[in-house]
Amino acid sequence: MTSYPLEASFLILAWFEHGVGHNTIKKIFTMGIKNPWHSVKQPVYHNHSECNTGNNIEKENWRSGTGGKRLCDECKDWARK
Repeated sequence: MTSYPLEASFLILAWFEHGVGHNTIKKIFTMGIKNPWHSVKQPVYHNHSECNTGNNIEKENWRSGTGGKRLCDECKDWARK
């Protein structure tokens, strides 16, 4: 069972009443901005689940956090959509 933030309960109920399915609601809550991560080989950090560059970091180079780096342009673009 998927749990959602309590403050989203009324919004989720309204979506269900308007025919929005569980899978769509789950996708809304699992996509988007996440805790930051970076590669030791890149000058930027990432924080968006749809960032292609951030999702293709090799396991051995992946680190949690910003690493004191600037935000990736692709993540910025995704956040604006």
